[in-house]
Amino acid sequence: MEGPSDSGDDRISPKDASEEALERELRGRELLKEAQQRAAHAQAERNKYMDEGLDRFGRAIQWDVGLGYRQGHLFQLWNSFGNRIRGFAKLAGFQELPWDRLDEAVQQRFIGYSPCAQQLFETRLVRQFMFERWIWEIIDENFFTTKSQDIEWTSPYWEAQATMERFLREKNFDYDDEHLRFQYPNWRFTTISFYYTLKERSNRKGACFNEIRIEPGCVVKILEKALGQYFPKNPDLFFEEEISLIAKQIAEFELVFDCGRQTLRLVFYDPNTKEACRFPFSARAEGFDTQVVMESVGPHSEAECNGLPVELVVSPMLVFYGAKDGWDYHVPAVAVPMRVCVGYIDGLNQDEVIETEEDGEEDGEEEVKIIKDK
Repeated sequence: MEGPSDSGDDRISPKDASEEALERELRGRELLKEAQQRAAHAQAERNKYMDEGLDRFGRAIQWDVGLGYRQGHLFQLWNSFGNRIRGFAKLAGFQELPWDRLDEAVQQRFIGYSPCAQQLFETRLVRQFMFERWIWEIIDENFFTTKSQDIEWTSPYWEAQATMERFLREKNFDYDDEHLRFQYPNWRFTTISFYYTLKERSNRKGACFNEIRIEPGCVVKILEKALGQYFPKNPDLFFEEEISLIAKQIAEFELVFDCGRQTLRLVFYDPNTKEACRFPFSARAEGFDTQVVMESVGPHSEAECNGLPVELVVSPMLVFYGAKDGWDYHVPAVAVPMRVCVGYIDGLNQDEVIETEEDGEEDGEEEVKIIKDK
């Protein structure tokens, strides 16, 4: 049987097949390119929407809706605050307390500040410095870095916030985590701002520090409890007024420490080695650019003190971490350098010490000569 004839007219030649395949490939590439362009355009639109949204979010988050930025005022008022603490230590008569009149617990505390504490106590003025350092620690541990449970808050709102912060601290919250170190100070700032949206802003215009959230009376009680027998008994009216002014300023600063996005810290040690004392004096430190991180309480120049061991940190360094609008939390800025004792045992000061003191809020200085007890 004869099959159908095959003339070969409907066959596709290899040349035609090749051209058709090439055409399909080119068309496929065009379609792919068009699809990629559409996807890229859609992604660009999404990115633009997200960037614009994040920009609006950032502006809204940073908008001043409450108390406003006040941390920067500490630059201006910190020195007068330190003068008040020095005045308190002076009026309390701590210079008249020799080493053997201190109880063992306080002696050990001072040895923690400086292993040569007993030897330093031979200089009457340094006794005052030791107590001044102790007072700074009491203030920091009870009102600034952490909050005492004996604080009397002016509102249940603040007490609730303090309870949350204490819970995080007790659970070892990682304040230095890459992301948490951004979020925590912003949460704290926003929480404070929410409260002040409920108050009339017109009452606070032009005022630096009129707001408090703790009762000044409790500040005095906490100081008295911490100092124990060393808190002045039956102070005269002038001293009572000084204590009252210190308590009011601590209450104001307690809020200012927290009412911004920057993280503020008091540093009582070498900023790089974390040593409490006996580290070499150096006005500059690694990581702080050209900022002054420490200065001597005595009259000697930076060049005279350089390299000598620091015998005692008298008052802490005030350090701001981060920009005021809420970033760069790894960047420190020294607002006020620490004050340190250098050469009181050997080196610069032998039989006598000349110390420059500032009294109260006055700008004037008084030079006082202190003779070591024999």
